[in-house]
Amino acid sequence: MILFGVIESKRLGGLFSYNDGAISLNHDQLFSKIKQISINDPNLTVGLEPSSKEKEWQVGNLTFRNQPIYLELGEYFTNKGNKIYLLESSAYDKETAKLAERMSIIKKELGASNGEASKKSLELEYDKLGIEIAYMSMLGKETNILENIARYKPSLVFLGAAHAARFYKNSAELAQKHGIAFEEYWEETCRSLTEHEIMMAAANSSEHVSMEDCLSGIVDAELRKIESPENAVEDPFSEFATRLFKSIKENRITNGTPTSMGTFNLEAEHRGLFEFYVKEAWKEAGFTYAYIKGGIEDPLGSGTFVGRVSDNYIKFTKIYTKAYNENAVLDKQIIYEGTVENGEFIGRFTFPDGYSEGFKMKRFEIPKQLVKQGFAEIEKSPTSP
Repeated sequence: MILFGVIESKRLGGLFSYNDGAISLNHDQLFSKIKQISINDPNLTVGLEPSSKEKEWQVGNLTFRNQPIYLELGEYFTNKGNKIYLLESSAYDKETAKLAERMSIIKKELGASNGEASKKSLELEYDKLGIEIAYMSMLGKETNILENIARYKPSLVFLGAAHAARFYKNSAELAQKHGIAFEEYWEETCRSLTEHEIMMAAANSSEHVSMEDCLSGIVDAELRKIESPENAVEDPFSEFATRLFKSIKENRITNGTPTSMGTFNLEAEHRGLFEFYVKEAWKEAGFTYAYIKGGIEDPLGSGTFVGRVSDNYIKFTKIYTKAYNENAVLDKQIIYEGTVENGEFIGRFTFPDGYSEGFKMKRFEIPKQLVKQGFAEIEKSPTSP
């Protein structure tokens, strides 16, 4: 089985486009590779990601549109007489349509809402549904895709690059659990658009010809072979989507057991939910506070902290060491400081540029087995007295 990770489209972005439309790419290298393989084995079977061969299809009130590359692949293999298996499940389409329909209803209710509390509740529900749809499109549908790959065992599998990279990276697990073995993995990459290309497209676009139309086809998708699963690079956004999904469904970020939990987003708590892990602690006789060090996990990324805590006060510095979203800026010190109110630390976190927002966090007891006597072993930090 040969796996291909294809670039389905390239987004221009809202800065230059009102509809954030997709730009089609040239896939000449991909089709050259396919032709080379077809010569050696004309009886290949094919697995394509979408649940339909149509350009677009309707499920409930939602219209699904196929990516151009899958239409091209479908036409190519149909003309060759190859058997094509569609890997996504129609059940995924129905579930996504149901979520989208609820979002549409909420949007109308928001327009008619006058009460502040009611509006806030609707806004939170709308946001959570959006998170669920994003997760479904990124990861939720992969269960059915894997089941169908295992069922049909197509010779060639064509998936979006993010799905394909994740599958190839987990090749050993997929072989053990699903009996799926990828002999080769080929991945598409593409260059970024130049400023000159974007400006020329803006100049040539009109109400009848979009910027996307002007730019489609000018970028080639380059095909390269990934030699080992370790070299497959997974899109960090998938981890961001997973963490947000866990935050709304399970009120957690990972499967760990944190010392405490809190949020740095008081308006939409699920978006700022964080797990606080104390891993080391030091306390000097006669002092009311203890130094603490450990790790923090939140939707944006993973980080470390060092600080001090007492029965009614906490102050610590967080630094992101791994980012899953552009808002998690690596190596930037973020200082949290709060006091206890009704069993929670309530306070503010501040960036080096002075920007500040509120946070809250459950008060906690440091596990006794973690506490060492004396301050000599801990590195001093901006939170030290």
